[in-house]
Amino acid sequence: MHAASEVENAMTSGGILAGVRVLDFGRYIAGPYCAALLGDFGADVIRIEKRAGSEDRYLLPIAGNGDGALFLALNRDKRSLTLDPMHPLGREALCRLVPVPVGAIFVDGAPEDAVVRAERDPRIGPGGLRDAHERAPQS
Repeated sequence: MHAASEVENAMTSGGILAGVRVLDFGRYIAGPYCAALLGDFGADVIRIEKRAGSEDRYLLPIAGNGDGALFLALNRDKRSLTLDPMHPLGREALCRLVPVPVGAIFVDGAPEDAVVRAERDPRIGPGGLRDAHERAPQS
């Protein structure tokens, strides 16, 4: 089978990443594009935005509600929600989005200080997903 047909088959048959959850915190181009590609291969991608909507949503508006062309192209087939992961309730909601024991892929383009603050929560920071997996009840 040729590489191009393997890729097409993976994208149309549920994808090689079916069952993988991706939490997309990326903004503008790199992060959202990466998450979109993961979604093209079957991952369940959830875009996480600020409560007022992220700044990249409104660049080059083309939709009636003000959504921009880049935003629409890079966030195809994604579910989305707004939350503040620095607020205790936002952190709890974020932790519920991470399936245990599988874990999730985080696509991050947040400012460094936000990443450092999130790392303080062992369920969210580096290794936190692995730790959650180890604590999960085994069936």
